[in-house]
Amino acid sequence: MFDAEHDGMLSDERFGELERFMTVVSRCGHEMRAYDDALDFIAGRRDADRRAAKLEQLFQRGAADPKLLGLLKVPLYPYQAESALFAVRTGRALIADDMGLGKTIQAIAAAEILARHFGVSKVMVVCPTSLKYQWQSEIMRFSGIATVDRPDSPVVDCTYLFADLRGFSVVTGP
Repeated sequence: MFDAEHDGMLSDERFGELERFMTVVSRCGHEMRAYDDALDFIAGRRDADRRAAKLEQLFQRGAADPKLLGLLKVPLYPYQAESALFAVRTGRALIADDMGLGKTIQAIAAAEILARHFGVSKVMVVCPTSLKYQWQSEIMRFSGIATVDRPDSPVVDCTYLFADLRGFSVVTGP
C-alpha cells in the first residue's frame, strides 16, 4: 500500500484504501498516527474524484453538453461552462478571466451545479460593498434566486451569517 521505493509514500491510486487500512490497524490493536492536514488532503482528493466522476456521468459531453444550456436563465458560452465545471470538479477555483467575460455567471453556474447535483444548499458571496447589489442583481437575473440580504458589516461571525441561510447570501468584506 505504501510505496517503499518512494520513502513509504501513499500513492495517489491507493488513497481510497486508506480508511479501510486505518480501520484494520485499529481493530488489530495497533496504534497509527495520521496528521489532520494529511487526512484533509486525502479527503479533498477523494471528494474531487467523486465530483469528477459524477460530473462525467451528468454531463457526458463536458462543456458542450446540452443540459448545461438550461442550467441558468441565459445560456453559457462554452468557456463559461468549462469554467463552471472546473470549479465544481476541483471544489474551489479562482476565476480570473478578463473583465466582461462573465466571471459572475461562471460562479453562479458552478453554485447552481453544486446545488442541483451535490447537495449544496448555502452559498456565501463575499465582495466589496460597491459590488454587493450588483451581485444580488446578477444572481436574480441569471438564476432567478433571491438573495438573503445581510447587514453591511465586515464578516466576523460566520455562524450568524449561515444560521438560517438557504440559497445565496451576499455579504461585504472589511
